[in-house]
Amino acid sequence: MKIALFFSLLIAGITFGQSKSDLKAQVVSYQQRLDSMNLVLEKTQHINDSLSSEIKQKENALKNKQATLDYRTKELEDLNFQIENLKSSKKEEPISKIRPPNTNPFGTGGGNGSGNGSHTLGDDNGDGGRYLIKKPNTSAISSEESCRIVFQVMVDENGEIIGIPTVSKINTTTSDQVLIQKISAIIKSQAKYNPVKGAPNKEEIITIRINPN
Repeated sequence: MKIALFFSLLIAGITFGQSKSDLKAQVVSYQQRLDSMNLVLEKTQHINDSLSSEIKQKENALKNKQATLDYRTKELEDLNFQIENLKSSKKEEPISKIRPPNTNPFGTGGGNGSGNGSHTLGDDNGDGGRYLIKKPNTSAISSEESCRIVFQVMVDENGEIIGIPTVSKINTTTSDQVLIQKISAIIKSQAKYNPVKGAPNKEEIITIRINPN
């Protein structure tokens, strides 16, 4: 009886030992599979991070291109607007028409002012019915030379000067940019033409003569 019990316990111990060994083997196998899965997940995460970074870079590049395109489009719209204004002004007053000199600084038809003072000016109002009602005051401008500066200005229906006065280099007799910029600012801030309701924007000429003080 004791011998039978001993052999039963021995067989049970051997069976338990084998089961425990198999269990350890299974745990090791599962651990290896888990490590492999974690490695795959890490690689996948790395790939996702790389793709996200690349997508973000491309999105930023696309935004920059769109901003550049918007800027160029705005420049083109502004240029077209200026061209249309120029076309309208040319319809009102052909460029080829030559006006005679005018001895009245603010009389009709001329572009050249004259007088005995150190600062005189003239305005072009021969054809379009636009004339200066507020003259730019350049009496405070000092110069060491006698010169003539011809400005082209764009006038709206309210008689206001829109945009920056530009210099006609062909008819201007000085290259002193400091002097030109000072007078341009005065014209922009002070000069005003008669309002003409509904009139298109029109290009006018203002000629400033500076004599040495």
